Amino acid sequence: MSNFGVKDTIDSLHQTIYDYLTTEYFGKNDALRECCKGELEKEGTLFRQAYIEANNAYKSIPQGISSCRIPTEAKKLLAYMANNNLGVYQNPYQHQIEALEAFYAGKDLFISTGTGSGKTECFLWPLISSLILERSTRPNSWQQRGIRAILLYPMNALVNDQIGRLRKIIGNEAEKFHNFLERENSSLRHPQFGMYTGRTPYPGNLKKREQKELSEALRKSLFLNEEDPKRKEEAKKKLQSLGKYPSKFNLEDFIDNLEAGLSNPTNPKDAELITRHEMQISCPDILITNYSMLDFMMVRKIEQDIWEQTKCWFEKDKRNKLLFIIDEAHKYKGSAGAEVALLIRRVLHKLGIPRSRVQFILTTASIPAKETAESELKKFACDLTSQQFEMENFEFIRGVKAELPQPLKNFSPEIFKDVSLEDLYGDVEQKELVLQKIGRLLGWKQLDKTLTPSDIQNWLFENLIHSKPCQDLLNLCRGRAISFERVANEVFPQSNSITAQKALEVLLAIMPMAKATDENVLFPARLHLFFRGLNGVYACSNPNCLEHEHTNNLGIGKVFLSYRSNRCKCGALIYQLLNERSCGALFLQGFMEIDSKGDKYIWNQAGRVISEDFCEIHFYIVPKNTSFKLEKGQEHGWLNSKTGILKDFPPSTDAGEYLEVIYCLSEENKGKKTKRRAIYI
Repeated sequence: MSNFGVKDTIDSLHQTIYDYLTTEYFGKNDALRECCKGELEKEGTLFRQAYIEANNAYKSIPQGISSCRIPTEAKKLLAYMANNNLGVYQNPYQHQIEALEAFYAGKDLFISTGTGSGKTECFLWPLISSLILERSTRPNSWQQRGIRAILLYPMNALVNDQIGRLRKIIGNEAEKFHNFLERENSSLRHPQFGMYTGRTPYPGNLKKREQKELSEALRKSLFLNEEDPKRKEEAKKKLQSLGKYPSKFNLEDFIDNLEAGLSNPTNPKDAELITRHEMQISCPDILITNYSMLDFMMVRKIEQDIWEQTKCWFEKDKRNKLLFIIDEAHKYKGSAGAEVALLIRRVLHKLGIPRSRVQFILTTASIPAKETAESELKKFACDLTSQQFEMENFEFIRGVKAELPQPLKNFSPEIFKDVSLEDLYGDVEQKELVLQKIGRLLGWKQLDKTLTPSDIQNWLFENLIHSKPCQDLLNLCRGRAISFERVANEVFPQSNSITAQKALEVLLAIMPMAKATDENVLFPARLHLFFRGLNGVYACSNPNCLEHEHTNNLGIGKVFLSYRSNRCKCGALIYQLLNERSCGALFLQGFMEIDSKGDKYIWNQAGRVISEDFCEIHFYIVPKNTSFKLEKGQEHGWLNSKTGILKDFPPSTDAGEYLEVIYCLSEENKGKKTKRRAIYI
């Protein structure tokens, strides 16, 4: 197998975790390592099978925006954004067009499509276009500040991701979006967004000292102190490409104003409001937050101007509606859902508006696909959004899966036996040579030497999508995870597993390279790998245990890699097995009340005993036929494996049930092979 193949990657990771854990747990005890080798290599102990999953492919509509039934001004903006690569696509998915049309029909939306299906666009396009529609058709209303849209997220990581998207789409980068606004009406303000979470600088009243600290932090994190203009510009472009560069009309002027302690350093042409004080003075049109912060904003005095400005916006025009977007809606179940449902009702009460003046968009990738569940889903949506079930206005939008074309061409996996996967991951020339070789083997029309990388991607797409094994692979893995071995067997059922897996590795290497002319990847896939560590090593304390599988003279019974039972099948107690890594010496971990009178019982678990005399003892297992000399503080004894009783003298009967041990009850021998360590439970 190739060092670059999926199978080899899986095997390499398995070996790495195996080597690490056997070294960590077994140290220099080769006999113990060999004893556990079979169990460790068995599937389910340290790892499970690898699974392949691909995103679902959805039906797209060529030039869908032009045929979309939405207001002309909104269509005009979205067409401009599509032509200028501002987050709108020339060939959008059908469910994205359905979301736009349902939104402008006044519906609440519940969008349930798979991961990577463009759910974010299903609410961003209506959100942005509705803002510009208000700006162009109701300028008096537009000039009144207020929250037009609330984007509610369950965690800050999702908030940060959304901020990055908005920076790229309607931000100040390259001024593409703002050029459209200026061309339409230069006298009106630009839309603005802001993130209001616990990470938004900074809480409390305006303080010049904190403004100065913020300005210094921004200069440092955004490389604005860089003396080399070229490196400074490179850093800016890199941060912008990642959505990490604040969307200010003039960021350096903003930072200078912060440092000077100005109360409102915002430029009217800023797309983004960065600080809490900016938003408290100039209410953002788009508020991105989480439910905890929204809860605080409802009651704290410092944010009340935000709500007052929003109230004025509602009073300005009766047609104004708040757009409330709840992403990852499936997370709001049970008590969390009840809290958010009550929070939404409080928002309506705070603004003094009825439910009819709010339009909701809920999105999720985790709603069951069965149509029979739709009534329950509507009930959930209504309860969450303060809607009476009898008056529900929700439009459920599910993605329509793309159909694969005909006719199909089959091929034998044998033709890939000499294909080098290393070259597929090599330089451009090597990759092209391998792809040409694959094309010849499959009978494809040969590549022209003058083709661009994009042409090669399209060539792969057009040929692979008509291949039966590729279509079988797509049908198997789209929207669900299937084990690597099962995929190989089902895609190439007539071949042996080695040949089938090699052919599958080649397909998994070239199919993600294939792109359609609309930039859709043929097989956007991911590999799921499952690993876990050991919770400990345990051993039967019966040296003559008939259940043991090892042949080495370890002096213990059956070895277990997890704590499954209190006793072995032979009837003996099971204790955790400890290994001194430097020399390989074995110990049983037991618990004992040191000052108890009479027979001492060795517990195999700490239990709930609360006593300073109840201590953890490490019992050194004396190997057979070994001579030793006790050191100061050490004790010699025999542990009855069936009863757990520790005796100070050799057993007269049933000697086979006893384990000879050495242990320490003094504090003087710390660091020796046997030691006492007190545990307080």
